[in-house]
Amino acid sequence: MKGFRKNLMSSWFFEFFGYGSIAVASYLALYFERVGYTRFEIGVLMASSPLAVILSAPLLGRLADFVSSRSNLLFLMGILAAGFSWMLCANFGFTLDFLIAFAMFSFIMSSIPIGESAMLSSPLIGEHRFNKVRLMGTVGFAMISLLTGYLVTHGFILLFFLLSLNAVVMALAGWRLPNARSEKIVVEESFIRTMLKNWNLRSFFVLSFFQMMTMGYHFSFFPIYANHVFHDERVLGYLILIQTLAEIPVLLTLPLLRRRFPMRVLGIMISLGFSTRWFLTSFFFQGIAAFFIQLLHGLGVVPLAFLSMMEINRTIPVQMASRSQTFYWSVLNSGQIIGSVVGGAVVQNTSLRTGYLLATLISTSALIMFIGLCRGKDKEKRVN
Repeated sequence: MKGFRKNLMSSWFFEFFGYGSIAVASYLALYFERVGYTRFEIGVLMASSPLAVILSAPLLGRLADFVSSRSNLLFLMGILAAGFSWMLCANFGFTLDFLIAFAMFSFIMSSIPIGESAMLSSPLIGEHRFNKVRLMGTVGFAMISLLTGYLVTHGFILLFFLLSLNAVVMALAGWRLPNARSEKIVVEESFIRTMLKNWNLRSFFVLSFFQMMTMGYHFSFFPIYANHVFHDERVLGYLILIQTLAEIPVLLTLPLLRRRFPMRVLGIMISLGFSTRWFLTSFFFQGIAAFFIQLLHGLGVVPLAFLSMMEINRTIPVQMASRSQTFYWSVLNSGQIIGSVVGGAVVQNTSLRTGYLLATLISTSALIMFIGLCRGKDKEKRVN
């Protein structure tokens, strides 16, 4: 019982401060604007986060599957992330800031899927408790987003203090996570080939890629967009708080929804949530309506990622757990980096609202492709 409580508490802290780190990082766009970077440069700098996941996460995930102590690796990654966050505060110029941000995000964004793969593989947590543990990530994101919104009004040095603090606590919590892994050495098939054989995973990977293109734009430019509408960083904190709290009912009910509805129905619901949100953000994002629009966030990234992670956990052998989860995050972030950079180029020559109209088009196209993949699956079953 004592070991169970220790692992559960460590998992709660890891999720709370891990996703809290992402919340703080979302405010970096305001800092980059304040020091004089153009909107295109801001898009490139914010794209360092998904780029880090694409290039670093698969390598660190493979390393985590082979090292004797995954928890020690998580501790080291968190400490390195804290150090690089303070270096970013020094403002060395565009090129060096990009490299420092890339290094910082490499360790922050790779730690989360590695830690969550440990939780999903652990008999103490597993799928039956993971949704409630993941709920702490949502709570952490909401609370720390609100706190960050207040702190940045008193100076951006507090932004970097909070970013490094989150990374250190995440490192300590990761050090205490369950170290569940299989010691059995096997001759294994390519984990990517194993994943792509699963129709649900294949269709959700395509859906994730294109929907995360829209999130890449949103992640990079929403703080600027909201600040231009309301002219108050504190309102931005509340807006992010509302969108994050919208994840809670989804997380609590998602295991039930997964049992009651097929994956294709849930995928269509998710896509409609994305498209509706971006369309409304383009034309009705003002006053109290903005807060209601933010509630649609619950139908977006969290159910998309959660369902895919659960399917990976059920399908992929434990020997490939960390690299499979980090590969999925690479899929998410490869879409995000395109959305961030292309979005930066679009708003440089048009407007922030035009970027959300483009996101609406991409989300709707993703829905059509997802339906097409599902129909292809049905045709293949009938032929066989």
